[in-house]
Amino acid sequence: MLAPVLAELSVREPDLKIVKINVDEDRDLAVRFDIKSIPTLIVFDGGEEKYRSLGYKTIEDLMQMV
Repeated sequence: MLAPVLAELSVREPDLKIVKINVDEDRDLAVRFDIKSIPTLIVFDGGEEKYRSLGYKTIEDLMQMV
């Protein structure tokens, strides 16, 4: 459900780097970033976590996050 919203965000904000991980295939990364719920969205700025959100978000919600 969230993939089309992230695709729209990448069109609106082409300078953003959007990365998706499969927590089943990369459990170490999921543990490293304390991902316990899917979907989890984490916004980083300069390598630091600035915002974390759980669950579905609209494009308007994501625009406010970034």
